Amino acid sequence: MYEYEHRKISMDDKLIHYASYLIIQKYESVTGYKPNGVFFNKIMSLLNNKFDDFKLPHYWYRYGDRVCRQKMPANLEWTNVELNETTVDWKYDTPELFRGPEGHPIEMEVDT
Repeated sequence: MYEYEHRKISMDDKLIHYASYLIIQKYESVTGYKPNGVFFNKIMSLLNNKFDDFKLPHYWYRYGDRVCRQKMPANLEWTNVELNETTVDWKYDTPELFRGPEGHPIEMEVDT
């Protein structure tokens, strides 16, 4: 474990940090906007179903799978734009990236 934003982060959590950051960065680079909460939840849930080592803190809520905000990285900022619309942003440091000769498979999944 290592210290990150005043909280202990395990190796399992590093993948959650990395994926959260990638989703936000990719969405913003394509659209010019921050992703909304529904989009972020859906992509994180799809990644959780696809990768065994992706240990997403989540639960079922009305219309589908939803991330548990309290257990997500402290660097995520959830902003209520309107009563029923939330945007998600990454604040502060870039998370440690999983870099190898071909990167982590999650990068390819987020790019699609």
